[in-house]
Amino acid sequence: MKKAVTKYFPVLPAPSGAVPSFLDPSDYAQAFWQVSLDASQMSMIDNEANKITAGRQTFETVAKATHAPWYVVGVVWMLETGGDFSTHLHNGDPLTAQTVHVPAGRPLQGQPPFTWEASAIDAIKLYKLDNTDTLDLGDMLDRLEGYNGYGYRRHQVSSPFLWAFTSGYAGGSYVADGVFASDVKWARPGAVALLRRLQDRRAINLKGTN
Repeated sequence: MKKAVTKYFPVLPAPSGAVPSFLDPSDYAQAFWQVSLDASQMSMIDNEANKITAGRQTFETVAKATHAPWYVVGVVWMLETGGDFSTHLHNGDPLTAQTVHVPAGRPLQGQPPFTWEASAIDAIKLYKLDNTDTLDLGDMLDRLEGYNGYGYRRHQVSSPFLWAFTSGYAGGSYVADGVFASDVKWARPGAVALLRRLQDRRAINLKGTN
């Protein structure tokens, strides 16, 4: 599972007795439209969706070079860096040097300080999100999950990288490299919540991708 050694998303205690849900990857496209968003967290979801929309021009530069949808680049940017253009898309390390945390030593080409776009192109290609602009919705979500890693499947837990702040995720999180805790819960929107809000606002159109 890819995760920077010292950077983890904040977690909250899961409700007592909660059983983490697990969405099978074959159901991702259908689940995308069926899950509900956490109404109590709409302010945070909207704030992050606003930042993604505002950065569209920058994301489209990377999208053109990698054949990935601009909104996929934007969602990864929000999830991996918290919306910071001064850090690597790989893991949020500063652009003033190659990455230190996993994956270390990226980008392989060029000299620091790196431009955000150059580093982002390297990250999108490294984690196989390039050439995704023709994928159907389910396959695209599967690729997005792979950016963060498929380790949650071993625990029969839906990846919060995708499903946090939706009814498709009940709890469970990695709190350190290789350390999974079933009693904690992500406190950040996942990719599905962000994409759904972008869809609701008609900033994107995913209706034809499922």
